Amino acid sequence: MPEPFSPATTAALAAFNAATGDLLMPSERDHPFIPVILGMITLSPQTVAQALDIPLNTLVSVQSFEHFFAPLTTRQPWHTTDDLPTLVGFAGLRDTLAAYLRDPVVYRFGEGTVIVLIIGYLDDGTVAGVQTKVIET
Repeated sequence: MPEPFSPATTAALAAFNAATGDLLMPSERDHPFIPVILGMITLSPQTVAQALDIPLNTLVSVQSFEHFFAPLTTRQPWHTTDDLPTLVGFAGLRDTLAAYLRDPVVYRFGEGTVIVLIIGYLDDGTVAGVQTKVIET
């Protein structure tokens, strides 16, 4: 039976669930964001891959937190008023993750179907964040 989460981890998980809501990561096929708790690990592509059972030979790229969220939160000329709630939702997710995570980073694992993790350290040292997928062709 898994050990219960610390109060800090429980609070972060609840906040991540609330912030992800019905947001979908835009790509060729939109995917939801899922909160993840990876435990007390050192934050690196290798340790994250091991924690998620991703083969270590999987292509990985690292992206800054700011670079990931910039296109999702910046209003563009082609956006309509219908797009505004989504922009606000992504800004809320960004702000929630920034409030809970130290040293947030984005790891992208794979090609074609890419597993995207936006993760960092919680105050208690646990690595946590959210996961989604993007389809790139």
